[in-house]
Amino acid sequence: MTYLTSSLYGTSGYVSDKFINDGRIKFPSTFKDVVLKLCPEVSDVVTVGYMELPTTYSPETFAPVKRFLVSVDIHLVSRNGIKKTKVEYEEFINDYFKMTYADIDFITISVNSFIFPPEKTNTDKFFELFGK
Repeated sequence: MTYLTSSLYGTSGYVSDKFINDGRIKFPSTFKDVVLKLCPEVSDVVTVGYMELPTTYSPETFAPVKRFLVSVDIHLVSRNGIKKTKVEYEEFINDYFKMTYADIDFITISVNSFIFPPEKTNTDKFFELFGK
């Protein structure tokens, strides 16, 4: 089942049990560098999976065109570091993806979730302060 959800940070896009996560894809390192440099609040972008969208047809040749949706998790540097909503990150990532890979127009990227670093425990803070 595929459906659209919305959250506190906006529409998150497709949520589906049909995302394929077979280990065959990863976020392109060149494009990850672009995202990390333009968004210092982001520490990593990790693919969750992908799904094939309904086939469209080229208006010039009527040939079928396969389209894909790639779902990603955005890892943030700190809990207070979020600067945009999911929708804004999706728009940003898709816009820069089109600029980076101008000849690839059949891929759309959707933000699945934000991943925040775990809070430090008092023990962690203690050893950070007094540790050797």
